[in-house]
Amino acid sequence: MSRRRLGTTVPWALATLALAATLAHPLRAQADSDSVAAPVVRRNVAKLPFEDGAIVVDAHSDGAIVVGAAHDDSTIAIALPGPAVREWADSAARILAKRIRNARTPRTYRALVTSPQTGEGISFTRQVSGKTSEYRLFFANAHYGGFPIEISPDEAELFVRVLHKAVRVARAMEKQAGAHAP
Repeated sequence: MSRRRLGTTVPWALATLALAATLAHPLRAQADSDSVAAPVVRRNVAKLPFEDGAIVVDAHSDGAIVVGAAHDDSTIAIALPGPAVREWADSAARILAKRIRNARTPRTYRALVTSPQTGEGISFTRQVSGKTSEYRLFFANAHYGGFPIEISPDEAELFVRVLHKAVRVARAMEKQAGAHAP
C-alpha cells in the first residue's frame, strides 16, 4: 500500500457540499410535544478531505456526535451518542497504538459503533499482513448497505483525535445548555 499525504488536493468541493446538506437536516427527534425543548445547537468540529473521501464531524448541544461521510456518489450522516463515540474512539486509539512486529498470519482488528435509534454504524478496521497495516472506515446504513473509505495511518490518527475532540466539545456544549435551562 502506498503512503498517502494528508491534504492531497482532490476536488472534494461537491462531496463536501452534499455532506453539509445532509448534516443540515434535523437528525434527532424532538422532546415530547407537551414539553418545550431548547433547540439543539450544532458546532462543526472538523472537515476532513481525505484522499479516498470526505468526513465531517459535528458536536451537538444534546451530547450527540454526528459523523458524516461522502465517497464517490454516496453520502451518509450518522448521529451517535457521545459516550458511545468516546468508547469507540478509545478502542480505535488502542488499535492504532498496537505494535505489530512481523505477523506470520494476517490479522484484523476492528472497532464498531452503531446508532441505537437507526441501526446505522461505522467500523474502524486495521488489517495487518506481515509488517504492513491497512486502515479502513466502513459507513453502514440501516438497509444493509454502505461504503468504505480507505485511510492512511496519518489519516486514521487524525480521525481518532477529531473524535476525541468532538466528544469534549459536545460535553462542554451540553453542560452550557444545561446551565441555561429554566
